Amino acid sequence: MEKNRGIIRELLKFEFELGHSAKEAMDNINRAKGNGTVSKAAAYLGYSKFRSNKMDIEDKKRSGRPREVDRVAVEAHPSMTTSMLAEDFECSHTEIVKILHDAGKKWLKSRWAPKKLTEAQKRKRVEIATRLLRRHRRSPIWSTRRTALSPSDFYLFRSLEYWLRGKKFRTIEAMRQSFTELFDSKDREWYRRGIHQLEKQWKKVIESGGEYFDY
Repeated sequence: MEKNRGIIRELLKFEFELGHSAKEAMDNINRAKGNGTVSKAAAYLGYSKFRSNKMDIEDKKRSGRPREVDRVAVEAHPSMTTSMLAEDFECSHTEIVKILHDAGKKWLKSRWAPKKLTEAQKRKRVEIATRLLRRHRRSPIWSTRRTALSPSDFYLFRSLEYWLRGKKFRTIEAMRQSFTELFDSKDREWYRRGIHQLEKQWKKVIESGGEYFDY
């Protein structure tokens, strides 16, 4: 939750006028004012308004439901939970759930996704899975030069999600130590198995015609 929304909007507007991106603005403000001063949702919402020539930085009385939530925050950051969205947009959890339902979104594998895929989306999923499968068969050894993530990282996310549940960290160092503890608890075979499971998932995407499926 922002400490002072008027000041935060003023800082965001300043960053916007400098030509910085929403992410750069968020990073700059949090670096100067302290981590957590401005959230991702607030930064992207502010930039969305500025681009629409809504340059006011003062709070206005809210009327009705915050319709911008699903369009800005969810689409820009689909991994944000309803509780996080409710906190950032100062509305009830029930309102957020209703908005997401109206927008045709559902919580799927730790992110908000369309309830029903379009034919174009299904074709795209099959296309990507086919390309990745062919690449894997040509060369099972992956290069991470073009991406910050290796295949094993995606496999790790589910364990990381369970590991972090209920944990709170007072310092960055405490968080790093916890991550290290998790990473060290997994042996080489565990990571190898995760990489090979990707091939099975790509095949399922192709076989299902791009539809959602359960792991």
